[in-house]
Amino acid sequence: MPVQLEVESSMGRYILIASTASIGLYSSDENKFVWRINVLTVSSDPSMPNGELN
Repeated sequence: MPVQLEVESSMGRYILIASTASIGLYSSDENKFVWRINVLTVSSDPSMPNGELN
């Protein structure tokens, strides 16, 4: 089950949605995802210091 955190700011209303499959930022005002990272398309490189994303 995804975890959702809703935030309202002067820039608009956003929902952060995090699950084991993806994490994304959804804009309620624009009715679309601002950004989304899927588990299959982003990974952490253990050879990089602090596990930077590649």
